[in-house]
Amino acid sequence: MNPDHWNKRIISGVLRSVTKFCFVRLFINRIEADVMPVNVCCKYLLLKCGLAKEGLLRSWLFWDQKYWDINMLSLIK
Repeated sequence: MNPDHWNKRIISGVLRSVTKFCFVRLFINRIEADVMPVNVCCKYLLLKCGLAKEGLLRSWLFWDQKYWDINMLSLIK
């Protein structure tokens, strides 16, 4: 997203609409998000939108010739 549009609550609004659609129309019971610990802004956004941190998956992702830890967040209907 263009930096001119940052911090204007656009993505949080979209995320809330999509999660509501998934729960109401698609009958999904659980939504998960996997976030690298270095991505603090994404983690903050997900927490602000109601997802709860479930834990840290240590060395869960192998990417760019390195193992990375991943934060697991979820939202239950």
